[in-house]
Amino acid sequence: MPYKVFISHSNDANDLTVVNQLKAELDNTGFVPIIAEEHIPVNSPTLLSEKIARLIDDADVCLALITENSVGSAYVNQEIGYMIKSKKKTLILLVSKGIPSQKLGFLQGVEYIRIEEDLTKTIKNLLVWLEKIKNDKDLQQSLKIFGILVLISISAYMLTRHKK
Repeated sequence: MPYKVFISHSNDANDLTVVNQLKAELDNTGFVPIIAEEHIPVNSPTLLSEKIARLIDDADVCLALITENSVGSAYVNQEIGYMIKSKKKTLILLVSKGIPSQKLGFLQGVEYIRIEEDLTKTIKNLLVWLEKIKNDKDLQQSLKIFGILVLISISAYMLTRHKK
């Protein structure tokens, strides 16, 4: 099953360059990047905020690009707030070097990946995090399935013993 990564970002040209590189690398490594502008139906009467919330809800993990431009973006801040509120989403922050911790607000103290000048290094770090999160989620799913199979086996055993 594809592993979806919602990417929150500003529409600044520099940020979009980073987003496009992230998207290409995620596509190449088997992840499905979800970028709101590319996944929102235009001719739908639903509110834009509801469409974005649905994309976030459908994602397996959320990624927020934190730059000088995105810090002041109402959409990025609201998307991050929605991600945090949902509590079931893993939020990964990619933070530019020039961002002081006080600009992170509620995100101060949250572990993040620093955006390096060499973006390939940043992307490699991100892929390590994503693989770990995906593997942990896959393990949890396998354990749930195993638990269900054990319960079914115990139930079947109990039923056959009871009939004797």
